[in-house]
Order: sequence, then structure tokens, then C-alpha cells
Amino acid sequence: MIIYHLISNYFKKTGLVFLTLILSLQIIGLLSLYSATHGAYVENVFLFKQQILWLSLGWIIFFTISHINKSILSKSIWPIYILHIVFLILTLVIGSEIFHAKRWIDLGLFNYQPSETLKFVMVLFIAQQLAKRKLRTPLNLKELLIYSSFIFIPILIILNQPDLGTAGIILLILALMILFNGIKKKIFLILVIISLTSFPIAWNFILKPYQKSRITTFLQPGKDPRGSGYNIIQSKVAIGSGQFFGKGFGKGTQNRLQFLPERHTDFIFSVLSEEYGLLGSTLTLVLFFLLIIYIFKLASLSRNRLNCYFCIGAGSFFLCHVILNIAMTIGLFPVVGAPLPLLSYGGSHILTSMAFLGLIASINRRKDFFTTQEIYNKIF
Repeated sequence: MIIYHLISNYFKKTGLVFLTLILSLQIIGLLSLYSATHGAYVENVFLFKQQILWLSLGWIIFFTISHINKSILSKSIWPIYILHIVFLILTLVIGSEIFHAKRWIDLGLFNYQPSETLKFVMVLFIAQQLAKRKLRTPLNLKELLIYSSFIFIPILIILNQPDLGTAGIILLILALMILFNGIKKKIFLILVIISLTSFPIAWNFILKPYQKSRITTFLQPGKDPRGSGYNIIQSKVAIGSGQFFGKGFGKGTQNRLQFLPERHTDFIFSVLSEEYGLLGSTLTLVLFFLLIIYIFKLASLSRNRLNCYFCIGAGSFFLCHVILNIAMTIGLFPVVGAPLPLLSYGGSHILTSMAFLGLIASINRRKDFFTTQEIYNKIF
């Protein structure tokens, strides 16, 4: 009875809808991963068991962070930030090289990807800096340059791994947080002009040959159907062949016959769509966007500015990953290696996702929100 009371109380404080959305997406992810790792010719039971382990560790992180006071996280953000810079440098020096990129540190039992957990750290860091400002006024040039200096240090290291996709996602998440706060119009226009004019420079001097290939393949996937265009073509075939109801659990031919590449990570949505069709993929997207709306709603209700920016950062994390991953699998965006949160295989990404959700749970549990009357008074 005591255990039941504790669990029931935790569910009420944390939010039953919130926890149900997380569990539902994880179950969908496990079903899809089981299919992706149990094909007609090979069964990779290890990956499936590893995913269950990562999810279990993720829930431990979720419960731990949900009980940590945000002031403790705020005070420890500088040491954590510096530690991640050290990890990123170590990745370049002693990191494991996979597909011509050094993004992981071999810790024996698993490979750790510092750039993934950096997403959580940078959201905490920028949220803290924005919340420190006395007034919520548009950022001036001096403030923007100060924030940018701390953002671009880890970004430049990530670009040297090389990992353009992760660097771009981090910049996009932080940009959404800064835009939510607001920046002066002149500065915004200057940034837009710089972004547009810098593409030729990036193409000629920064992008690696394989990164250029991804962009050209995105524009013309049929130009090299057996080479660079193979991944996206097979992904679209898998999604389209699912039709409305799908082929059924474990019956996706593109998946089972191993035509679909990276089906347990970047293209897990293709596996899901082939087996559960438009109905299953739409349901998954609805669950994702209900979760994202829930997080942004907490941001709008939060009385505390730090909590508000935390929620904006967490919501942006899930929004960016979901949109980029889906767009990537259906050919609307170049393949950038953006995993689908709570569904794709990968320890570092799962732990980061659960850390964000644990932070949201912590904010939700403390119920420091505006009342309906206070919101009405602010509007009218």
C-alpha cells in the first residue's frame, strides 16, 4: 500500500498525460526496433537488449533530475560546460573513428557521444544566461556576441569531428531560444544576410565531399540510385509501401530483407511507416506533437523565467529532431544523422532525451505556474 501510494502520488505530481506520452512513444520505438533488428537473414538481439538497458538508465536519469532543484543545476552549469569542452577535445584525440568521423569515446561497455549530451548542457547554459537579464528586452549586439562566443567554441570542435548535422541542430535549438527572447530587428536582418551569403564559402571551403554529396543527393536522389541516393530511395519505398494500414508487425519487406539502411537509427521512422502504414505513422506524430505542445504550454504558464527558458529549450530539442528526422526520411531534407527521440537506437541520445524530460517533470512537479485569473489579468 505504501509503494502504491508513493507511485500514485508521483504520477499525480509529475503528470499522468506527460508520462503516458513518453511511455507510448518508447513502446512504439521498441516494437519498431525489434523489427529492425530481427530481419530475414540476421538477428541482432544485442542491439534490442542494449536499447532496453538505455531506456532503463534513461528512466533513472529522469527520476533523478525530476527531484533535483533547478538551482543546483544552475550552480553547476559552468563546471559541466567546461567538462564537455574537455570531452569534445578528447573525442578528437582518442575518439573511436566510425565512418571517417570521430564522434564517440570508447568507455569499454559503450561508446559515449559528448556532442549529444552537449545539447542538454547548452540549453541549460543559454536558459540561465537569458534568465539572468533584468528585463525581457530584445538582445543587443554586445549580448549576442557574448552568448555566441560560448556557443561557437563547442560548435567549432564538433565541426572538426566532423559532425555538421549535430552542430546544426544545436545551433537551431539555441537560435529558437534566443528568438523567443527576441533580438533587435537590425541584428536579425544582418544575421539573415550573413547566413545567406556564407553558403558559397561553406560549400567551397568548409563542407567535406561526403557532406556535399548528401546535399546533391537530396536535390537529385535518382542521379545515383545505387550509391549516394540509395538510402533515401529505399526509405521512400518503405514508407510508400506501407500504404494506409501497413504490412503488419515484422512483415516489412524493405526492412526484413535489409534493403533499408541504418534502419535501427536514422531510418527507424521508415520501418514504422512500412509496418504500420499511414495510420501508425500519423499516430506516432500526433503523440510527438502532443508531447511538444505539453512542454511549450508549461513554458507559457511558468511564473519563473528560468523554468520558461528551460521548457522552450526542451521543446525546441524535440521539435527540431522530429521535424528533421521525418523530413530526412521522406526526402524533404538532406540526410544529416538526426535520430528520432525515444525511438531511434542510441545510448547518448536516449539519455539526453530523458534528461530533458526529467527537467520538464521537475518543473511540472513544483507547480510554479500562473493561475487562470493571473493570465486573464495579464492579457486584459
